[in-house]
Amino acid sequence: MTNAIRHILAALAASSALSQAADSLGQDAIAEPLRTVNLNPFHGLNGPPPSGGARVLAPGRTEVTLSLDAASHFSERERDGEWALIDGETYRPNVALRRGFGQGWEAFIDVPVVMHRGGVFDGFIEGWHDFFGLPQGGRKAAPRDRLAVRYGRDGETFIDLSESAKALGDVGLGLGYQLPVAPMGLDGIALRASIRLPTGDEDELSGRGKAGLALSAATSGALPWATETRRWLWFARVGAVFGGIPKPLAALDSRPSAFGGLGVSWQPLNRLRLVAQVDAQSSPYTDAKAPQLADPAILLSFGGAVRVSRNSEIEIAVVEDDGTHHAAADVGLRLAWRWRSGTAVD
Repeated sequence: MTNAIRHILAALAASSALSQAADSLGQDAIAEPLRTVNLNPFHGLNGPPPSGGARVLAPGRTEVTLSLDAASHFSERERDGEWALIDGETYRPNVALRRGFGQGWEAFIDVPVVMHRGGVFDGFIEGWHDFFGLPQGGRKAAPRDRLAVRYGRDGETFIDLSESAKALGDVGLGLGYQLPVAPMGLDGIALRASIRLPTGDEDELSGRGKAGLALSAATSGALPWATETRRWLWFARVGAVFGGIPKPLAALDSRPSAFGGLGVSWQPLNRLRLVAQVDAQSSPYTDAKAPQLADPAILLSFGGAVRVSRNSEIEIAVVEDDGTHHAAADVGLRLAWRWRSGTAVD
């Protein structure tokens, strides 16, 4: 009996030690936003790059991310003589590389492929909406599994994409710089600038046919009740996108668009991170009337990441529009694998 009690006490002591060790992640733990993108065929061409967080990579460290973003669309709207229809699915496989160098600098590159095709998940999404009592928005009355991306105004059609399309997207190149001092207890402030090269195909709606520039600032910190454990974190960024619009939409005037994001990260386990965030971007189309172009794009993302090895993790997220505006995809899914050299993934 004495030995049994000793074993129980030893097990309780070990459990207590593990629990105490798991209570805190350390002051180096920072928030990692979900790197979601807007796949609306009109707004996605002018969207900002995914957020890289409040800190750049340390000098000599490399990050590789292989990702697939997919979205299902159905939106048919007309306003003041301008109309747009988006029905189908968009896929965006992407390879992203980041490399830290110098004192507080990083370089990054994104190489996407953009694919538009008919909606093979129409039946599943309709069933999902029925199960949760969500509005169908006209899905059930539309033909199943079709691709139709159309835009017109004043009786003239400018875009009519009905055949599956696949093409290289606009490649992004950028630099990030972390300010040496972060005020008010912030984890850091990272400034980033990126250029989107005109490598995509305007006619296939995989690029805008001209270079664009995006500037942003990102920061993060611990929520008030988690300054010691750092298991609850917040993050935010703001920025702007500059550049023209693709040739098929040349009938519209363009303007720079502002974007921003805000989210919360909770890490219940050392290997598991859960994230909820909202991202928004103003319309780059000055005189557009159809909501798919004129509305701001608002994305609600829910997901997280699980560490699968010392240096790698898998990120999974579901992306929805806000149900009121029409410039974001109805529903999307993100799957990514990320590897970093050096120490374990933060």
